[in-house]
Amino acid sequence: MADFMESWERRRKTYKKLPRIVRVLLTGLAFILAPAGVIAMFTPLAVFEVGSILIFTSLTILSFEFDWAYDLLSWLRKKLADKKLRRKLAVFMVLVVSTYVVLAILWFWKR
Repeated sequence: MADFMESWERRRKTYKKLPRIVRVLLTGLAFILAPAGVIAMFTPLAVFEVGSILIFTSLTILSFEFDWAYDLLSWLRKKLADKKLRRKLAVFMVLVVSTYVVLAILWFWKR
């Protein structure tokens, strides 16, 4: 974990050397990806994985620019390393997908 954090710090320093316009465009992209990820997580198609990927990508880009995003990404990385939490998330996802399936069946049945 220490190696990961050290390499991340090196990448952040390299990012800071990019031209300002590139950094602004990347930050803007990150602020677009995050809401798109939240929307994707709660669509009827239940594309939770796509939403999660978009949110983590957004947070990764923002972590190069902002310390709060870096701290949040580090905290999430520690939390997701916990197997108990991953099992709880898996159960939660099964419940969410099951709920969507039941709602879809009820909606089509009433038609």
